[in-house]
Amino acid sequence: MEYSLLPKRTAFLFFAFGLCWIVLSDALINYLFRNTEAFLYISIIKGILFAAFSAFFIFIILQSHNRQLRAGEKLVTAAEAKFKLMFDNNPIPMWVYDMKTLQFLMVNNAAVATYGYSREQFLSMNLLDIRPKEDYSLLTENIHKDHNDRFTFSGVWRHLKKNGNILYVEINSHPIELNGVAAKLVLSFDVTQRVKTQEEIKLAVNELNNFVYRASHDLRGPLARLIGLSNLVLLDRISIHREEYDHLIHDTAILLDNMLKRLLSVNNLKEYSPESEEINLYSLTEEIIRLTKENNVNQHIAIENLIPPQTIIRSDKNIVELALENIIENSIKYADVTRNKCPYVKIMATSVKNQLIIYVRDNGIGIPQSLKDKIFNLFFRGTELSKGSGLGLYIAQTAVKKLDGEVVFLADNPDETVFEIRIPC
Repeated sequence: MEYSLLPKRTAFLFFAFGLCWIVLSDALINYLFRNTEAFLYISIIKGILFAAFSAFFIFIILQSHNRQLRAGEKLVTAAEAKFKLMFDNNPIPMWVYDMKTLQFLMVNNAAVATYGYSREQFLSMNLLDIRPKEDYSLLTENIHKDHNDRFTFSGVWRHLKKNGNILYVEINSHPIELNGVAAKLVLSFDVTQRVKTQEEIKLAVNELNNFVYRASHDLRGPLARLIGLSNLVLLDRISIHREEYDHLIHDTAILLDNMLKRLLSVNNLKEYSPESEEINLYSLTEEIIRLTKENNVNQHIAIENLIPPQTIIRSDKNIVELALENIIENSIKYADVTRNKCPYVKIMATSVKNQLIIYVRDNGIGIPQSLKDKIFNLFFRGTELSKGSGLGLYIAQTAVKKLDGEVVFLADNPDETVFEIRIPC
């Protein structure tokens, strides 16, 4: 029975019972008893019986009503317990907040674990306390626009954990009433990893676009030169410059080959998995110097291997070789052959606290301090006079990072450019 209809039904039944009792009982008494005294006596008994029956009738109705109330209360209590159990143990961070004050009213275990605040701390805070200050205005604007009459997807927001870390979350909410207070039930889905992945994909796409553009641009120069020289050879077969053309074609082909090798190195490093082995660092450096001298025209640059001959390290040979090769070639490209009569490149090595440090020093044109944070960027060229591809230092840094190491540029000596290759050992 619906509680709102119970008073009406009770009143109607009591009125019908009373009316029937009065009319029928009076008619029966008048028919059976003509004596006035007997009539009065019977009327009193009838009134007492009416009161007794009425009390019993009301008692029965109230008892039934009480049973229904107790059953309803048990259902409500069970529903509340079930809701609290589902709320507290839901794996998704959830909370309920007062829509007027923005104060937290309830918070579940997942929210406590995710955000790092205790339940007591949460319940003493409001929505602004878990957001960066620069996002306050966005939150306020969103609250004003929300009509609070239906399920709402608010999108992705930045939240603050207790330790200060930023958490990216998707917010879903729905208005509810809690103990007479207009409130909102909120579900907070952690999408931090998804956001980071999207940012990484965006950076990768931008890097790929830049890589393709710069690579194609850098390759067009040598290719155009080869085409032009080939045309000269075809048009002028008996020219006295024929040998000069052949040398230029050869040098351009070497340049193009080196550039393609570097581009392949960049691509191969993305998926390369290092393998540790014993390496004689002195012998490896000697081989790199020999090959570097063969491939460079600046033969008068002194390249000194000052690493002790018995220096044995355990690392990935390909990565160490790639890093050293690119840094040495970088030093040769920027050698100061105009002002310096004795340009040099010196390679040294030492071990410090489980770390191998390889030094590559040169007395070339130098690198301005303002470019210190850019020189390892993809396709970066420190000077307009550069004839390189802008890949050397990027390849060296990318390779060494595969070993959890790094390449560091030291700018404390104006007379020398010094690079350190730091590799765990």
